Amino acid sequence: MAVFAAGLLLVPFGEGLLPWVLRGLGWVVAAMTLVAWVAPGAFGGIANGWLAFFEDAVDETALRFLGALGTVFGIGLIYLGIGWL
Repeated sequence: MAVFAAGLLLVPFGEGLLPWVLRGLGWVVAAMTLVAWVAPGAFGGIANGWLAFFEDAVDETALRFLGALGTVFGIGLIYLGIGWL
């Protein structure tokens, strides 16, 4: 979460409304990271609730497929070097 927040806050997105929205999202993620660091018990309860919901609501095969797809996408971005940012 901290890396995601740093990326949203530090990457220059240009001008317009979208950069403001992304920077605001970055501050929200940074605040969530700080709360998770300061009060891990309360945040852990929320995270465990989300995980329990997805465990019951999503088929294991679909979850594994989405995890593999996300991994392949991440490796692809690393391979490309994300030079356009």
